[in-house]
Amino acid sequence: MTVMPDIKTFFFRKKLLILFSCILLCLLGSVLAVAYYFRTPVILYFAGEKAYPVITVSGTWEEMGFQLGSRPDFAKRIHQLTPMFAKACPYEKARDYYNRIQSLISGSIQEQMNGLARGEAEILNIPFEEAWKDILVWNFFITITYMKGCTAFAVSTEKGAFLAHKYLLGISVCTGRRGNRV
Repeated sequence: MTVMPDIKTFFFRKKLLILFSCILLCLLGSVLAVAYYFRTPVILYFAGEKAYPVITVSGTWEEMGFQLGSRPDFAKRIHQLTPMFAKACPYEKARDYYNRIQSLISGSIQEQMNGLARGEAEILNIPFEEAWKDILVWNFFITITYMKGCTAFAVSTEKGAFLAHKYLLGISVCTGRRGNRV
């Protein structure tokens, strides 16, 4: 003989199931919202290495950019992640932003960006124009997408001038004149 559950018990269980489902959906929505908000750091955390190298380069600003851009790990990472960055910051948007602020960017930073693109183009055997697109998107992605300000800083002392770039792709870059190291 089949025992029919009490109608009150049936509806109580149904309400509990609905309540539990709503709580679960809210938690899932919250997790997804946080993951979306912190999407770049989260993606880079899982895609990146656990230890981040500090790279020291020397020479002219263009030479320092070239030394960094021609590192296979650096060039590959920029080139592979640029399509993901370009979804939030397309090349055209980065180019327009660069053209708008170009007169405000110091010559040393522009030289270093040019060196980065030359190095990436050479090591990956791609056209300079393609590498330049990568460098523009990479340099302006955080600024255009998340921040409204500078994502690099420079220090000038009697020992030399130093440029520190944003912390991105798991690499902190310190560059300095005459091989000085910060």
